[in-house]
Amino acid sequence: MNKERIRELAAFILDCKLTFEFNGTEVDEHGCGTAGCSAGHAALLWPDVRQPADEYGNYTWAHRLLAEKLGITMVQHDELFWRPMYDDGTECTMEVITKEDAAWTLRRFVDTGETHYDDPIAD
Repeated sequence: MNKERIRELAAFILDCKLTFEFNGTEVDEHGCGTAGCSAGHAALLWPDVRQPADEYGNYTWAHRLLAEKLGITMVQHDELFWRPMYDDGTECTMEVITKEDAAWTLRRFVDTGETHYDDPIAD
């Protein structure tokens, strides 16, 4: 696990002025055309993890490249970026995940290895 890069991504998500939407809605501020989720922010931070742009100029992240960049398994990648889960093992409602939730979860992952999100309804 590359803890430094994961922490860098968490900080970037918090500091980034672009819209954060974990459900993957494309953001077009500044013409970036990336997904507004954590991994979309990673594609903005690190161009080497991007997939080629589609015919509309939008791009997203290459799953395996991001996992390799962060030194994590594909299972960890999917749990953090693709299909986030709550503590109880149910799938998150991605629309309720804020950038603060995403950054906190990435930092907790560095500290504990846990990839799940806290249930915001339970908090």
